[in-house]
Amino acid sequence: MSRCFSLWVHGVHTNGLACTCVLTILLLARHHGYARGRLASSSRIWPNDSPGLSLWLVPTPEQTTLLKRVMAIKPSSTNSPSSFPDFQPHVTLATTLTAAGLKEAIPDNQLIIRPKFRSVDVGDKYFMSIYARVHDTGALAELRQHLRARLGDAVVPPIPHVSLYYIDNADASEREKVKEELENKGRIIERPHGVALDCSEHPGNTSSADEVLEGIDGEEIWIMQCNGPVPTWEVIEKVKLK
Repeated sequence: MSRCFSLWVHGVHTNGLACTCVLTILLLARHHGYARGRLASSSRIWPNDSPGLSLWLVPTPEQTTLLKRVMAIKPSSTNSPSSFPDFQPHVTLATTLTAAGLKEAIPDNQLIIRPKFRSVDVGDKYFMSIYARVHDTGALAELRQHLRARLGDAVVPPIPHVSLYYIDNADASEREKVKEELENKGRIIERPHGVALDCSEHPGNTSSADEVLEGIDGEEIWIMQCNGPVPTWEVIEKVKLK
């Protein structure tokens, strides 16, 4: 763009390339405006409050596979392409706009954290559409308090949870429907002090008891780049817990 502008100025003085370069400038401006329009149009199909940089407490690969079996229960069609994306199940520990001090906030020799499911709830936010709330006790509560002290109260989510679905407001009515489907299919099991998720291929099969999860084993904390559409989120680093 700067090159064309300099040619245009040169053309004014020499009465040579002015018309050609003015046309070039107009075409480039039109092209860039169109590209920006397409990008803006694309981004509008995704919620614009993507969190930035986050610390995720992540379950084991085996538990991830089981949870995704439940997360695969969803409608065949939706109004919004941003509804029901695939993502790694996790408990968000903190969310910030900068990486400064984020990894350093993880305590040295942090032990594995095993939060238990408290309930399965429906929310009115994209990132909390249907989620398994976990008990904010023990090692998880201690880590959350530590992160508040290091990074500030605002960066730690008020409700610790494992999201099962992200659902856009265009499909808001599906939130309660999917929750009811999970209940009707026996995926949500009431426990004296919370709930369990039956992640087996055939819910209720007593031979698959090891596929019924009462919580997760958080063996790693992932530092995540969560800008933009969910499919573009990236793992920056994985921190193994003791």
